[in-house]
Amino acid sequence: MKKSLLLIAAGLITAASFQSCKTGGSDAVNLKMNLQPGSKYAYVMDMKTNMEQSAMGQTMKTENNVLMESTYEVATGEGSDKKLIISYDRIAMSLKNPMMNMEYDSKEGGKKDSMLNAMSLILNKPFTITISEKGEIKKIEGIDNIINSIGNTGTQEDEMLRRQVASTLNDSVIRSMMRQSLDIYPDKAVKIGDTWTKTMPITMGPVPIKMDNTYKLISITGDTAHLNINSKISSNGTSIQQGGQEIKVDLNGDAKGTIDVEVATGLVIDSKIKQSIKGEMSAMAMKMPMSVTIDTHVTGKKK
Repeated sequence: MKKSLLLIAAGLITAASFQSCKTGGSDAVNLKMNLQPGSKYAYVMDMKTNMEQSAMGQTMKTENNVLMESTYEVATGEGSDKKLIISYDRIAMSLKNPMMNMEYDSKEGGKKDSMLNAMSLILNKPFTITISEKGEIKKIEGIDNIINSIGNTGTQEDEMLRRQVASTLNDSVIRSMMRQSLDIYPDKAVKIGDTWTKTMPITMGPVPIKMDNTYKLISITGDTAHLNINSKISSNGTSIQQGGQEIKVDLNGDAKGTIDVEVATGLVIDSKIKQSIKGEMSAMAMKMPMSVTIDTHVTGKKK
């Protein structure tokens, strides 16, 4: 009798374990952006970039780290679309290479002699994005107002500050940063083991690149869906203009990582993605091999 009770108890424990951490089965989940109007969320993005470039027999290594803390306030959108009111609460940046060593952290008041200090001008100045339930960024509004609010003296210094901030805060940059953590949802309900694909254009500095992403639902724990992401990255031999000179860019690589999504809201609560890119830039018959690794960690939680 005692042995039978132990077997029953073991069976109940096993069943409970499978219910709390699903690794298979036929239940489908509908992953979509379902943040509720009136709610607020805190997002933190920590991005570490290491780049190595070679030219004329010399190699230069650059480390660029960016930490951004932001608040997302959900407003009512049209139909199933959501409007997010976004403001940056903290920005910390560092840039290190043999030619310069700069650091800035708005939490510490920044450094007066740092070129990065201009980033404080975009803090606590909200802009909005409209996003579909499948994660497509439909509209970005308010960026121009932030840029135009920088200085009103008409001086050359103000204009330089505007250009500096505009190079960091513009439609293209905002879309690139947010696509990787928002434009991730499938177009139909998915079961564990299912995959779906999305192609997204993003920018790496001034270079437009394409990411062909494949997502896979690995498991579900409670209300959290665990995804894997594998991506192919390419620049398709594009050309850019810098300093009046045409530069051809040929880059290829991949990205791998994990994404945890809150099923009820579609909130990305944790995302870790590593991009590895190699290739070359060429101008005036000079080729410059380069390699880049980008580690991005994003977390989100309700405020």
